[in-house]
Amino acid sequence: MGEVVLQCAVKTAWNAKPRRISLFFDSGSAYTFLRHSEAKRLGHLLKLSASRPFLGMGDGHFASTHLVDLWLLLADVWCRHPTYVISDGATDVPLLVGHDFMQRFDIKLNLKTRQAIINRESLLRAQRIRRLR
Repeated sequence: MGEVVLQCAVKTAWNAKPRRISLFFDSGSAYTFLRHSEAKRLGHLLKLSASRPFLGMGDGHFASTHLVDLWLLLADVWCRHPTYVISDGATDVPLLVGHDFMQRFDIKLNLKTRQAIINRESLLRAQRIRRLR
């Protein structure tokens, strides 16, 4: 499988100063993960009431004890997404963007060209609060 990487501004609070980071899109990952060292730099870590175990990366088992309310700037739209914080040893990438984020914001991957297909209208539509009449 091809690797899709994108440089992006991120922050963990609406009024925080953004930082540039590399996003690694992984359509095989169900969740989005941020390395602990990156999360500490960004700040605003939220402690989970219990450790959340996962399978797959690192030695096959890893866990998250924190979340961040991550804001990513894509196509001039700030996209907010809860993200699990994992130990630096669990992954060698700063931010692994999983299927949860891609499905929510309708992001497609072209693995042949190694590009993320991002539609500004889809990003905006995903953030609207809808109500039933």
